[in-house]
Amino acid sequence: AKSYMEYYKNQPDVLQSATIAVVDTQPLEAFARALQQTAMLNADTALGNKTGIQKYDRLPQPVFYDLQNYMERAVVVENDLVALKQQLSKIVVYHDFTPYFLNEFPITESCGMSVYISSGDDRLDAQYKLLDWYRDTQSGD
Repeated sequence: AKSYMEYYKNQPDVLQSATIAVVDTQPLEAFARALQQTAMLNADTALGNKTGIQKYDRLPQPVFYDLQNYMERAVVVENDLVALKQQLSKIVVYHDFTPYFLNEFPITESCGMSVYISSGDDRLDAQYKLLDWYRDTQSGD
């Protein structure tokens, strides 16, 4: 992963575009349970404008955002945020990124994992709700 990033960081101009993460999947289940039990603002309503959250795609209405950056905006209780960040650091054992993606948007933050935030596209939302991750991270409310 380090060699991969070295390569891309040494590329000229638009070719200097990459993010990478090395992930230990063992703690993911515990992380999903912790997310399920954490009070979070609803991304569709309470977060409203997602402009301040690091995006990871070039769609007119982005759908992939930095997970940690999202949690910093959405988690209601500070102690929960600290605990989630500690768990996330056990999952993402290495991550790195270039300063820009295809010279189209800056990458200023990257925890190594992204999260889907609805763009209001019912088709994408329906597909996301089929994922085990969605089911495993939803509170029973």
